[in-house]
Amino acid sequence: MFVTALNLFAVGDNPAKIRYSDPKPYTFPGGDAALMKYIEENLQYPADAKAEGVEGRVIVYITFNTDGSIDEVEVARGRHPSLDKEAVRIVKSLPKFIPHKEVGGNKDFRFVLPIRFKLPKGEEQK
Repeated sequence: MFVTALNLFAVGDNPAKIRYSDPKPYTFPGGDAALMKYIEENLQYPADAKAEGVEGRVIVYITFNTDGSIDEVEVARGRHPSLDKEAVRIVKSLPKFIPHKEVGGNKDFRFVLPIRFKLPKGEEQK
């Protein structure tokens, strides 16, 4: 199984207009590489999606509280019900992020996190 989480960026109060990539108002302890490692080590590929050979990317919105805790998780663009459910579960299990008050981390904020589900070679959808 191969899982990636890429391009964590803020969408702020107006997702169509506000986009931050660096510096971020909230960061995962250890940075983006640690976030990807956490997801790779803790994500469980759903058996039904695996049996069906389903792969793809689930886009998740994450809303943070001012202390860096996760308030809400919402699937913005799903791929398969089981993959969507697993993406939400793994995001809800994340530890608190570090707020950076100097760049907007002193208010509730919404981020987009794409999570890619990829089966090992030979198990992908035919």
